[in-house]
Amino acid sequence: REKLIETENAWTKQVIGYTLQAYEAVYGCLGDLACGLAKIQGKAKKIDLILPSIEYMEEHFTDHRISNELMAKQSDISVVYFRKIFTSVYKVSPMKHVQNLRMTKAKELLQSGLMNVTEIAKATGFSSIYSFSKTFKTACGCSPMKYRPDEGEDE
Repeated sequence: REKLIETENAWTKQVIGYTLQAYEAVYGCLGDLACGLAKIQGKAKKIDLILPSIEYMEEHFTDHRISNELMAKQSDISVVYFRKIFTSVYKVSPMKHVQNLRMTKAKELLQSGLMNVTEIAKATGFSSIYSFSKTFKTACGCSPMKYRPDEGEDE
C-alpha cells in the first residue's frame, strides 16, 4: 500500500523515473497476487487429499479407538504425511483437533443437562471419567461439573 502511494505521488509529480517506479509497483502487486493464489491453490489441493480423513474424523471423533493411523488410512496416505498435511492446513495436530471436537460436543452436552458427566465422558470418546475430567479441565479451565449450569437457579 505504501509503495502504491509513493508511486502515485511520483506519477503525479512526474519525478525522474516515475514510469519505472509505476511498473515496479504494478509488477510487485501482480507478483504478490500470484503468490497468494498459489498458496490458496496449494492449500485446496492438500485439503482435497485428506478430505476422506477429515470426513471420517468428523463422523467418528467420539470413537475412543480413533487414531492417526485410522484417519490416514481413509486417505490412503502414510501417517507421517497425513499428520504433516493436516497440521499445515489446520495449525493443530489431527488428534488435538479430535480433542477439540470432543470438547465442543462435551460442552453442548453439559449445557443441555440431559446426561451425567460419566455418560458424557463415554459419549465423547473418553475411556474413563478421570481422563475426560482431566482433559476437560486442561482445555476449558474448569471441571465439567463447574461448567454445567446450575440447575437450581431461577430464570
